[in-house]
Amino acid sequence: MVWDTVFDFWYETCNRRGGKWVGYYPMTNKNGWIRSACVTWMLLVLHSNSTAAEVEVEKVRRFEVYTETQTRAQYQQTISSYAELLPHQVSLINPLVTALIVRLAPEFEAGAQVKKGQVLVELDKTEFEYQLAQAKQAVAQAKLNLIEEQTLSQRAIDEWNSQHTSKPSPYVARLPQVDVAKAELSAAKYLVLQAQHNLDATSITAPFDGWIIHRFASVGNMVNPSVSLAEIIPSDKVIAQIPLTPEQVNDVMRHHVPDQVSVVLYSLDSSNPMTVSFTGLKIGSIQDKDTRQVMSEGIIHLTENILGKIRPGNFLRAEIQLDQRGNYFSLPKDSVNNKGKVFVLDDSRVKELSFELVFTQNETLIVDIPNQDKIELISSGIDRIWDGMPAQPRVTYHDQ
Repeated sequence: MVWDTVFDFWYETCNRRGGKWVGYYPMTNKNGWIRSACVTWMLLVLHSNSTAAEVEVEKVRRFEVYTETQTRAQYQQTISSYAELLPHQVSLINPLVTALIVRLAPEFEAGAQVKKGQVLVELDKTEFEYQLAQAKQAVAQAKLNLIEEQTLSQRAIDEWNSQHTSKPSPYVARLPQVDVAKAELSAAKYLVLQAQHNLDATSITAPFDGWIIHRFASVGNMVNPSVSLAEIIPSDKVIAQIPLTPEQVNDVMRHHVPDQVSVVLYSLDSSNPMTVSFTGLKIGSIQDKDTRQVMSEGIIHLTENILGKIRPGNFLRAEIQLDQRGNYFSLPKDSVNNKGKVFVLDDSRVKELSFELVFTQNETLIVDIPNQDKIELISSGIDRIWDGMPAQPRVTYHDQ
């Protein structure tokens, strides 16, 4: 349109003078040469201005898109879930003897942490001290009986030898009576050990380092071996129970031997950040009918730096680390178009690229884009653009 106007002006100027035509060759007269030079100069000015205007129009017409710079980075496939800590075992504390409870340790309360060998309950010792005394008396009597039998045996042997040249028979030498006396002494000694054991059992101790989770005993109770005094769980190890979807189980089985997989647990309490790691998972064989998940379990050995900080009943964020890793791109799922490709901005043009999915990380796709180390990913409005379309990045201004 601009060029049409210029041509009309040039034609009118160069070929008419005073309202009359002078022919198609205006340069044959002096005034024609002057007018021709002026028109040429105006033509050059208008051409330069129109070119700049067209560039500005082209810029205005470019579609604005939101982009984000993506570069290759090291990614490792992880499976995110949560972990519930369960007791490694639950043990009952039962007395070994029947007696009356006369004392409870101040630490013998639900929720208290106790040490192995720490006395928790004291039973009445009177009867067992008496039994120990009787057993010791029986040992003394058995020793005396053995000495008497050995003396009688030696006397019988001496009498036999004074009258005979042959060896006396065991019955003549009273050897069976000596053996009985020896057996009675041995039995009496075992009775002492049993009586001492029963007496020691009146002081009931913690079988291992752990937490008391329930206490059933009180001072004045008559207890026996069938009555539980408390429940205790170990404090040096716990079980981390982690639910997994069938897809996550397949990922673990595809990339790892379950008992060699690495698991990292993170505290949900931001005021008390803490991480715990362990190796090995035991994946269950039954899928929950309601959640459609499979339970996996791993054993955590609690070291000194975390001992007492976590315990059964805690919930932690779980991250299962797989061997799948490498330098890839991280793409939001909603940046993929209906062709399964992505749009990038390349030299002010929209370019459609194919990618290879490596693995999925929550709502993010970890992909490999061949021959690309850095891209300007178009992250929104992908339903309104196409390959080769002119575009420019949208600039967002922030108040200072």
